[in-house]
Amino acid sequence: MSDVKCQMSNVNNSGVAVLPTILLIGGLLVSISVSLLFVSYFFGQGSFGVKLSNEALAAAQAGISDAVMRVVRDKNYNTANSSYSLAVGSRSAQVIVCQENRKTSSISTPCGDIDNTLAGKREITSIGSAFNKKRRLKAIINVNDSSGEIKTELVEETAY
Repeated sequence: MSDVKCQMSNVNNSGVAVLPTILLIGGLLVSISVSLLFVSYFFGQGSFGVKLSNEALAAAQAGISDAVMRVVRDKNYNTANSSYSLAVGSRSAQVIVCQENRKTSSISTPCGDIDNTLAGKREITSIGSAFNKKRRLKAIINVNDSSGEIKTELVEETAY
């Protein structure tokens, strides 16, 4: 038995400090790589979000143009308030055309408010959607019943 004790006391313990050092360095490398991954993801998501937002704006503009075209083809278009969806490539636009003297104050009640300053004018609201991004445009067009002339008075982006 005494021989076993002697052999145990002569064992070299210098390798015991290597394991915590390797674990510490490995943990630092993993945390640095995870943080770099998150930073690159958020930078990529930011530029991708801008691209989606611009695509939503383009879809909203296409919705305004389509609604104006419908009014040009039929001057009495929208004797009752109309709302329709328009597919623009893989994106979409929700278009609301209000009759004279009506305006949209909220999406839940389209064309619900009477506005006497819109005599002879129609309001068009278009909401472009691209994935989770939405952009909203509002246009006021003046429709002259006697001559059939249509003028776009205002196109502006409003808060969604």
